[in-house]
Amino acid sequence: MTVPRYLFRLDVSPQVGMGHLKRCLTLAEELKRQGADLFFLCRVQDMDLSPHFEPMASEWAACGWSLSPEEDAGEVVRYARQYRADAVVVDHYRADSSYQKVLLDGGIRWLQFDGAARWPIWADWVLNMSPAAGNTLYEPLRRRRETRFLLGPSYALLREEFRLRPPRDRENWPVRTILLTFGGGDDRGATIFCLDALRSLGRDIQKIVLLAGANPRQEEIRRWVQEEGSNTRLIMNATQTAPIMESADLAVMAGGMTVFETAALGIPALILQIAENQKMIAAAWQQSGYAVDLGPLEDLHAEVLMQKVSDMMNNTELRRAMSMAGRSMVDGLGAGRVARAFLTP
Repeated sequence: MTVPRYLFRLDVSPQVGMGHLKRCLTLAEELKRQGADLFFLCRVQDMDLSPHFEPMASEWAACGWSLSPEEDAGEVVRYARQYRADAVVVDHYRADSSYQKVLLDGGIRWLQFDGAARWPIWADWVLNMSPAAGNTLYEPLRRRRETRFLLGPSYALLREEFRLRPPRDRENWPVRTILLTFGGGDDRGATIFCLDALRSLGRDIQKIVLLAGANPRQEEIRRWVQEEGSNTRLIMNATQTAPIMESADLAVMAGGMTVFETAALGIPALILQIAENQKMIAAAWQQSGYAVDLGPLEDLHAEVLMQKVSDMMNNTELRRAMSMAGRSMVDGLGAGRVARAFLTP
């Protein structure tokens, strides 16, 4: 029996964040469970990714950060042939029409992560986990009849620790713990902004800050917690985050991959946009009934954030409805759905 072989092409840096890496590793683990050989080609800055890749990859390589999109696509074709890959997973922001044409002309079959629906699409599979994604958004972009669209939160790629966790009892539900988390890279100052804005909350309200070592502001955040955070718990580089998140009653967070995790756990969220590509998804989460969209970080006033958090703390029924909405949208089984679609000829 022939073993399927897949090449992942992704970007990771403090500026780009860790979302691409997290979701690609989740999909890779699912494919490996089903017997696949895995290869990685990564454009990376200022980070050592070998601890992530070595346990599961047959081989992995780095490509230059300064490559043009067309040169980048050419490298994907070259490595796909070198590794004899059956298909490629492309997860970065540069897969425009020219990039895709290089892959198509090179005879590559590929799954393309997409979050913006900006360009015509030639990929074999398109994955957009956002609640804003739908066929009406993507059908006008289709350029090949064979393209399959995998759209919406049911395809969210969550790690095994988030799958089918029993719901926490939130019947009598005061807010005692607030989670602050703004992705695995540069938080653009959101953590300090929120800690300052929520300073006047009572000392009986604990704040948990989840932080990754790739955040260039980590020392500033550490100092804040040491000097002023008597009721603030800072957790760095947690390997198992679901139990930590699950202890929270409310989350203030960025609009990236972590929103799918808090939704699966039923933790009501207030989403603070720290990047332009989070605008559409934050609005969609609010429209779904799961989250409150706070808008861009640079436009938010501290008093407004404090008022929004206070309003949520005082409205148990709203939090319960948001919790149910999140769990109904994200069941944690998306990785299996994507893998089955990817493995289907």
